[in-house]
Order: sequence, then C-alpha cells, then structure tokens
Amino acid sequence: MPDSKKNIANQLLEAQIAFFIEQVTSDGFEQLVKDEIDYFYSIIDTLTLNDVVNPDQIKQTTQKYSQELEIHGAVPELLGEIAQHVYDHPAHENTLVNDIVTDQQFKDILEKTLEMDDLRERAIKQAIANPIYAALVSDLLYNGIKDYATDNAVTKNIPGASSMMKLGKNMMNKAAPKLEKAIEDNVKRFIEKNASATLKQSEKFLTKTLNNEKISEISLDIWDKAKLQKLSSFRKALTADDLQDFLVMGYDYWIAFRKTAYYASLVDSGVDFFFNKYGDSPLTLILEEVSIEKSMLSDDAMRFAPPILEMLKEKGILADIFRRRLEPFFLSESTLAIL
Repeated sequence: MPDSKKNIANQLLEAQIAFFIEQVTSDGFEQLVKDEIDYFYSIIDTLTLNDVVNPDQIKQTTQKYSQELEIHGAVPELLGEIAQHVYDHPAHENTLVNDIVTDQQFKDILEKTLEMDDLRERAIKQAIANPIYAALVSDLLYNGIKDYATDNAVTKNIPGASSMMKLGKNMMNKAAPKLEKAIEDNVKRFIEKNASATLKQSEKFLTKTLNNEKISEISLDIWDKAKLQKLSSFRKALTADDLQDFLVMGYDYWIAFRKTAYYASLVDSGVDFFFNKYGDSPLTLILEEVSIEKSMLSDDAMRFAPPILEMLKEKGILADIFRRRLEPFFLSESTLAIL
C-alpha cells in the first residue's frame, strides 16, 4: 500500500512539474505574466512603504553595500579596461561636440552660470587675495617701469640717449656689481608693499569688465569654435594614460570617502527624507513617482524570461527546480496519508 501511494505521489509530482513547465514556456506565458503583474499591483496598492520595510533596514543595507563591501581588484581593473575600450571607440572620430551638446543646451548652461553673480565676485576676490596674483601684478609693474626707463619717447627721440643709458648701466655694474640687483629687489619690494591700491583697482576692473554681457560674448565665441571639433580631438588633451590615472585616483578617493562619517550621515539623511515623504504612501504611488509602469514590467519580463526559461527547459534544469521544491510535499507522510 505504501509503495502504491508513493507511485501515485510521484505521478502527481511529475504531472505538476509538467503543468508548471507548460505554463511558463507556452504561448500563454505572456498572459500569465500580465495576470501576475495585475495581481501584484492590486496587492501593493493596499500596502505602504512603512508596511513592508523600515528606515533602519535600508540604512543597514546601504551601509553594507556602499561602505563595508570589499571591492576586489578585478572591479577597478575591469573599469579600466572598459574605459580604455570607450576611449578608443571609433565613434569619437565621427561625432562632433555639437552632436552631444546642442547650442540651446550650451546657452541654458551659460545663462544659469551667469546668474551666479556672487560666485563670480567671490572667485575674483579670492584670486586677487592670492599672493601669487599680487606677485604677478608686482612683476608686471616692475617690468613695465624697467622697460619704460630704457625704451621711451625720450631715449628714442634724443640722439645718443639710448647709448648713454646703456653706458651708464654698464659703468654702474662694473663699479658696484651687486648694485643693480639690490636696486631691482628694493623696487620690487616697494611695489609689493604698495600694491594694495593697485590690487583694489584690478578687482574693480575685473568685476566691471567680466560682466554678463562680456562673459557671454567670450563664451559663445569659444563655443562656436569648440562645437565643430570632433570628440577625438580632445584625446590630445586627455591621453589614455591620463584617463587611467584619473580612474585610479577616483577609485581611491571613493574607497576612502565612503568610510567617512560625513558620507554615512548623508546616506542616513537621504533615507530619512525618503521615508518622511513616502513612508505612508502606497507602493503603487512610489513606483509611479519613479516612472515605473505596469507595461514596463511586463515588457521586460517578456524580453528576458522566455528565452531563459526555454534554455532551462531544454537542459532539464527547469524540471529539476520544480522537482526540488515540490517533491518534499508530494512524498511527505501527510500527503501519502491523504492518498
């Protein structure tokens, strides 16, 4: 009796497996997918985000994968190989800058940038406050004075004046070899000490000159030339080795940055904000907010599932999957007792 029950159970098991395989590999699979997605949506329309998950669970998950997960060396190596492949792509030879950034897009970016007056003024102030800028201005003033002293209207128009200036300079160098250098240093120091007024003037000049109209004119002029350049032309400025180096630096920075308390606080803050906004919202609304629609789910399911399921069926894997899950039930003592 027990053997006959097992035989019946095995027959039922095989019939159940065949039924499931037929469901997921026949022409009716598409309708099955649509029905299941409709049912899925009817369920999640009654559930909120807070019903299915809480902020701490999401924070722990993001911490695990974005902060604690150890990234093996194969990952950056693969990224480098992909970057090299993209860098060498022949499409760069046939694509202009204007093909990927339109005139209107550039103008929109420029217009938004021009609205940032405070940032521009702050940048000018910071640049002028830099000692390097002060040294540059002082050097320009010194060389201007020096050139004027040796090459001006007087020395040009009075016969022999230029020669006399050179003779006097040579005689002074012979009499006191270090005098010229000392005078030069003293003049430079004097200019640097009294350069504040000049720097303030240069700040006013730059602020007045670099107005929106002028910056727009210069930017559009540069854009008119740049937009006609092939993307491949920029390889002269950014070599493949440069790209690899930037990737390595970016990877190293990310590995270090993700371990900081600052990064963790940003992630936690983002999770809290999301739950404050959507915690009591139906899951269907959240999917809609992130532009995920029913049709997208069914289309993607029909794009990937049929060929994968057919392959699993041909290899006998699909039957093994169903058998592994169903066999314990059909051959259980409770089921055999029913039979």
